[in-house]
Amino acid sequence: MMKNFKIIAIILTIISSLIILIAGFIEGLSILENFGIKNIFSEITIGSNEKIIIAFCLLFPFSSFLLILFNISQFIKGNFLNGSVYSIIGGIIALIGIIIPLIFGFQINFFNIGLILLASIILFSLGYKGFIETKKVFIHRPFLTNLEISFVASLSALTAILTAYVGAMFPSPTGGYTHVGDTIIFLAGILFGSKIGGLVGMIGSLVADFIVGYPRWFVSIPAHGFEGIIAGFGKNKNIAFKIIFCFLGGLIMALTYFYVNIFIKGYPAAIISFIRDLFGQALVSLILAIPISKILEKVIKFSI
Repeated sequence: MMKNFKIIAIILTIISSLIILIAGFIEGLSILENFGIKNIFSEITIGSNEKIIIAFCLLFPFSSFLLILFNISQFIKGNFLNGSVYSIIGGIIALIGIIIPLIFGFQINFFNIGLILLASIILFSLGYKGFIETKKVFIHRPFLTNLEISFVASLSALTAILTAYVGAMFPSPTGGYTHVGDTIIFLAGILFGSKIGGLVGMIGSLVADFIVGYPRWFVSIPAHGFEGIIAGFGKNKNIAFKIIFCFLGGLIMALTYFYVNIFIKGYPAAIISFIRDLFGQALVSLILAIPISKILEKVIKFSI
């Protein structure tokens, strides 16, 4: 029974993620039409406030997509309880993605709303079924131990410092800045797992954006959060898997910014930013993180 549910859950999760990705793209085009823009394949010239509003609206469907995409790994590993929770949260975030543009007064395509509602119904049903299938007893455990809190705090501070002060020296001509703060995010994931890596990615990058004054700071939360989560899959793996998962985390980070930049800068500038984020930032950070992680792993094992 559980095996059948696992297969069904994976298929439905993939379908839901694709539906939400398509709906998010349609939503972005609909929002641009409110500004009289119908072409994303040339430079988009809109004000800073408009860019912030558009990016904020797009953040929810894409964050839902990333969460649901990550959720596939939970069902593959048989973590049905986690999978159920993430399915429900993903559905809620997707629904918020409908409401936010309406609050700003944008006219949204009804077909797009229908897609989001369909995906949310699938996710809620999947979450409910998952809870029934697991039949587990909830045991209260702290989300973070005192030691983990200290790791998150110290590594987030290092991420913020390395991101902000290196970034201040390398501003990008297409907006934003280039840095090697992802080095610490990769190290957090490799050494301590997805939970620590995700929190360090979110908190450290967010603080850095506030220091530098990056206006679309909220995009960094899912971009670098999922980067750290995916890098965390490399914990206790050989060096090849560490490199693969860190690179995938960097790719997700770059794609998150790329998705937003398409609608606020246009396709040409978004491509340039994507190349910079992936190769000038994530890849350089990866090259720095791997040898450092080998040294730190020995230190941590010796300490323990």
